[in-house]
Amino acid sequence: METEKKHGFEAELQKVDGKKAYIPNETIAMDLRHELKEETFTISSVEKKRVRRNPHAPFTTSTLQQAAFQKLGFTTKRTMTLAQQLYEGVTLQDGETTGLITYMRTDSTRVASSAIETIRTHVKETLGSKYLPAKGRPFGKSKAAKTQDAHEAIRPANPALHPDLVKASLTSPQAKLYDLIWRRFTASQMAVAVFDQSSIEIQAGKRFGLRAAGSDLVFDGYRKVYFEKEEEKESHLPADLKAGDILGLLQVDADQHFTKPPAPYTESSLVKVLDKEGIGRPSTYANIISVVQARNYVRSEKRKLFPTELGKVTNKLLVDNFSELVNKTFTREMESRLDKVEEGQLTYLDIMQEFWALLEKWLEASSKSYSEIKQSLQQDSGELCEKCGKPMVVKWSKNGQFLACSGFPSCRNARPLDGPKSGTEGDGEEAKDYGKCEKCESPLILRDGRYGKFYACSAYPKCKFTKPFTILMPCPKPDCKGEISPRRSKRGRTFYGCTKYPDCDFVSWDPPIAHKCPACENPYMVAKSTKKKGDYALCPKCKHEINVSDIESE
Repeated sequence: METEKKHGFEAELQKVDGKKAYIPNETIAMDLRHELKEETFTISSVEKKRVRRNPHAPFTTSTLQQAAFQKLGFTTKRTMTLAQQLYEGVTLQDGETTGLITYMRTDSTRVASSAIETIRTHVKETLGSKYLPAKGRPFGKSKAAKTQDAHEAIRPANPALHPDLVKASLTSPQAKLYDLIWRRFTASQMAVAVFDQSSIEIQAGKRFGLRAAGSDLVFDGYRKVYFEKEEEKESHLPADLKAGDILGLLQVDADQHFTKPPAPYTESSLVKVLDKEGIGRPSTYANIISVVQARNYVRSEKRKLFPTELGKVTNKLLVDNFSELVNKTFTREMESRLDKVEEGQLTYLDIMQEFWALLEKWLEASSKSYSEIKQSLQQDSGELCEKCGKPMVVKWSKNGQFLACSGFPSCRNARPLDGPKSGTEGDGEEAKDYGKCEKCESPLILRDGRYGKFYACSAYPKCKFTKPFTILMPCPKPDCKGEISPRRSKRGRTFYGCTKYPDCDFVSWDPPIAHKCPACENPYMVAKSTKKKGDYALCPKCKHEINVSDIESE
């Protein structure tokens, strides 16, 4: 849409023939689109109101982990490590060693009155009285039942110590985290932000009703110091809109939206759910997330968490055999019972005796069905053992799946799931061809290791040549004969590099695609994905974007 003064904005179809718009298929969508193009668009009503938005409370452990992941890209483990360093103390330029933040393992938003007065004085002196509410804003008064209020919220130990004053004494990650904590706490004691919200109803002919909404910032208030990502995008409507105005039509879009499955967890969203469900304590969230990744139950790709096959099997075993223990309510109920110990209603022996009786029962039941559990994990491979002729089965070990003879222990024949058969050394008819070793020309075989599958020389241990299992594309650098494969940084983040490193220094944080950029002819593009755009390819050189479906059709 556009006004007479050529100010453009978007409106959404809300009603057709006085009823809520329902567009079940493309044919109806195209018919409505054609009709709308022929209609006259008139503003039937304009509604404006002023709204006030309050700042967020100071950080707790869970909200700090979420914000540090979203704003700084820090994992929960890294966030807590840096917070520990800031709490224990750093040496400033004047030689004094001081702790910069309060205790970082807390689920309370309570703040000491002295800290409130200190930051109010700082805000008044640096920003002016208009950025201060009439009085300090208290937090933590109506706390949830599970909140432990022994500690304050996470805040600067000395609120007057601005991040710029200590930046030179901190590492870059420490400085970023301190700045985040300082800004969130400072904003929590500042004035509200004020917006003018507008909504307009548009009539298109006799059949169609459309609506547009927007907001304009009148006074930034606490937003001058800090605001969350979901607050960053504000939609605007032209100021010259009034009832009776005739609008011009720029274009009519008919976009198809599918119901999407739940998105994978990120570390931030997982912490949010753990906190909401009362699973664990704030101090355990970082450890929970790092342990499941270290034990290969979960893998992190592009900042999203996915269960591995080992994780799925482990989860199934625990849920099937310890369902009373492995459930969302166990921690919450245990916390409640421990509170009763504190209140004198129960003793710790009462709780431990009750739990131990249940644990003995669960362990006894699972030990009796141990053989059935092992049997349930085995799968028929459809192959026969080349040594004794009995069926080969797929079994599990700590490093993943492998093939073993069902006649164990009388026959101990075993091999990697995709490896060559015993005695063939990788060159028999039934062995897969993975190419030749670059050092000794022996056949390569596929093996399972601690960090997943990889190619290894069949002449091991005489030859210890290996190369990554997943190869995405040939290296795009001129005259390089390497291949691009996913790798892990020292901090566990996945990146994509050339197998000829260090001779070739090609590296990309996003998965590269062997597709020449149509705009600048760069030899490759990278895969990107956002909620708004979906999956698309981006040229790292000229930033040209194309749809993934266009690449697939080519």
